Amino acid sequence: KKIVLKNVHTNLTKLINEVRDKSISTSLATFKPARITHFKVEKADSKQAFLERKKLLSESLDDKTATMLAQHIPFTFHYIFADETGRCSCLQILDWEIYERCRKLMRQYGKRHAVLEKHLRRKYFDEMVRSRDVYFYLGTTKYWHIRRSRNPFMIVGAFYPPK
Repeated sequence: KKIVLKNVHTNLTKLINEVRDKSISTSLATFKPARITHFKVEKADSKQAFLERKKLLSESLDDKTATMLAQHIPFTFHYIFADETGRCSCLQILDWEIYERCRKLMRQYGKRHAVLEKHLRRKYFDEMVRSRDVYFYLGTTKYWHIRRSRNPFMIVGAFYPPK
């Protein structure tokens, strides 16, 4: 905790302003949401979703690893949360842990959306959000960072020690 929580952001607007400030240009940050309100698992066009995930993952991983992590998951994952000011956001989760868990569940239950969502929600919302102190690692990609998009961040990881 001493290492990971040295510089925690709690205001998404201020963090996005750091992205736009060329003297700071933040592209990776630890963020503490004030509250997490929802966890979404959405069906995605498998080919299109694969190509988008692979593109995003390829910017920070080698091509072989990005291809392995992106393949065979016809879903996207999102957290909806509020920051300290009450600003609500919906960010996609591109963390390897959730993709590995989804792969494991798909081997067990197939690609049945309702079953997968139930199991993933239990872990990533019911258990994690309610009984853990959740922090997000937010990251940008070069494409969205350079374009100075409205919100260039995605959730690239989570740190969730016990409360």
